[in-house]
Amino acid sequence: MKIDLKYGRHGLQVELPDKKISEVFRTKNMPAIERPLEKLRYCLENPIASPPLSEIAVGKRDACIVVSDITRPVPNAVLLPPLIDMLERAGMAAERIRLLVATGIHREPTDTELLEMLGDKIVARHQVFVHDARDPSRLIRIGYSSRQTPIDINRTYIESDMKIVTGLVEPHFMAGYSGGRKSVAIGLTSVESVRHLHGPKFLEHQGSSNCQLQNNPLHREITEIALLAGIDFCVNAVINAERRVAGIFCGDAVQSHNSACEFARRYCVVHVDKPFDIVVTTGAGYPLDTTYYQAIKGLVGSLGILSPQGGIILASECSNGLGSDDFRHVLQNLRNVKDYDRFLAHISVPDNFAIDQWEVEMLIKALRRGKIFLFSEGIPEHDWSLTFATKIKSVEDGISHAATTRGGHPRIAVIPEGPYVIPFADNIAMEDSRRSSSESGTYCTD
Repeated sequence: MKIDLKYGRHGLQVELPDKKISEVFRTKNMPAIERPLEKLRYCLENPIASPPLSEIAVGKRDACIVVSDITRPVPNAVLLPPLIDMLERAGMAAERIRLLVATGIHREPTDTELLEMLGDKIVARHQVFVHDARDPSRLIRIGYSSRQTPIDINRTYIESDMKIVTGLVEPHFMAGYSGGRKSVAIGLTSVESVRHLHGPKFLEHQGSSNCQLQNNPLHREITEIALLAGIDFCVNAVINAERRVAGIFCGDAVQSHNSACEFARRYCVVHVDKPFDIVVTTGAGYPLDTTYYQAIKGLVGSLGILSPQGGIILASECSNGLGSDDFRHVLQNLRNVKDYDRFLAHISVPDNFAIDQWEVEMLIKALRRGKIFLFSEGIPEHDWSLTFATKIKSVEDGISHAATTRGGHPRIAVIPEGPYVIPFADNIAMEDSRRSSSESGTYCTD
């Protein structure tokens, strides 16, 4: 059986024995919108629970359009031109329409990446700002949430007369789904705010997981923060496996985002009867798998169907290696501590907060469940120990290794699109509850 995995820019084809593969989980067929530009124009004039964008824009001094950074494959070529055109038709001058890249605490995009994200015409014609979570002069504290999270928001955004958020709605392993409120509450906030939002009190909650909103404390928190910061209009897209626009949702920040999440859920969530011994997954290809930091989403996305002590084979190019220096530093701390529980106890103390610790915290969730086998052509040799994974020369090689550790005839599942497909085994929680409460938190160092 030949299977094409999402890997880097060009994909990775693997050949796996038919008899050993129990299931291949792909996104359900999601038809693309044939004329997405026309569809967007219609949605801008007929939004969800909101006046048309053209009406909201009348008399406004200026506008700030929030866009995602390079780690998200947002279809900006579809979303931005009609949006900007409608603002200009409403009487807003081009120099009054600013774009703001919601980096959160990710690195600043390069000039080349900005052109790739926005297109040369938009970059040449409009002011483009990049959020900096570490620069207090670019932030305004507007108050505190009901859970006492300090709310620091980008100054350009707060001081704009009209606030518009764009983004991509897809499964997110902490917030349930990306897009909408997350672009403001995390994408435009400070390191201090992120320290609260990405701390263990939120991330260790069972509800802070993929495709879950109802009992997700992080979702509730960032929604509250985004509404306090203000969103006049929201434009979100859902894309299919070919990265074509399949859904466009405009209007009220809460209701349009909820509609986008409901639409995405129909295609990306899969339920199965029982878990698997081995799961093959990916980092979802470029741009998500450029770093191991982002590829961890693929690991976490597979946990809903992985048997305890199972094997995860992750294919992720990681062309930029592990990720940030902050991420590497936290991984080194975990390597030094050599115990998951002690590490989590350490980062739970506010004074011990470190940037990017949350991604290591999510990695631990995968490490607790099973053994990770990693195929990557971008991780430098000296960094391999920090992946906490067994290096494999191919996906096929990884299956052989994992099968040896399981013995017998293991059930194997493949998720070619990684975190864009979230499968759940209905009895996985019951199986987890049978694990011994005395199980050690110490990791294996081989």
